[in-house]
Amino acid sequence: MKLSLFIIFFIFSLNGFAGRNPELEKLFKSDFKKHYIQNQCGSNILEFLRRSEAKGLNLYNANILEITNKGFSLFGLINAEFAREAGRLNPNSSQDGIRQLPGESNWYHHVVLELDGEIYDFDFGNQPSVLTKELYFEKMFLNDKKKSEGGEHYIGREEKLKTYEILVRPGLDTLRAREERRSSPVSKTLRLKEFLN
Repeated sequence: MKLSLFIIFFIFSLNGFAGRNPELEKLFKSDFKKHYIQNQCGSNILEFLRRSEAKGLNLYNANILEITNKGFSLFGLINAEFAREAGRLNPNSSQDGIRQLPGESNWYHHVVLELDGEIYDFDFGNQPSVLTKELYFEKMFLNDKKKSEGGEHYIGREEKLKTYEILVRPGLDTLRAREERRSSPVSKTLRLKEFLN
């Protein structure tokens, strides 16, 4: 019995977990470099959804998440800690073509795709990564650095959990609404702390 549980756990750890979508991840890794438009997070996600649907990938459970700050920190901007090419100069830029390392950035809002607990974000780091929602939010927003640790704008983990809001929209319905030029549907609105629980 113990051996069979160990084998099952081992297989899931090799494959990530049951919710993995290898075809979608493959397309995301390709699109991350080919189709990225800086400062257009919503458009990047909608176009990724459109290309994924055209390939016949299962997006039934896909959600578009819009992240905003409903508090007063940074005048209502959200503070990302691991944004694409937003950090220090990359010492290997001539080799890999990336000018800056991932770093801190502030935005009015941010849009990502969530499917079965995994986050697809074109602005996360300099390499395409699909992470669980818990790992993603930890690294992208909650791993806040004080000035003494190299950060620029320290808000604090608890403040972000309390004031950052997640607007959840059904992915395919939102794509259709955009194509038909009508209001995007909202299924729920949660504070970050609620969303992660």
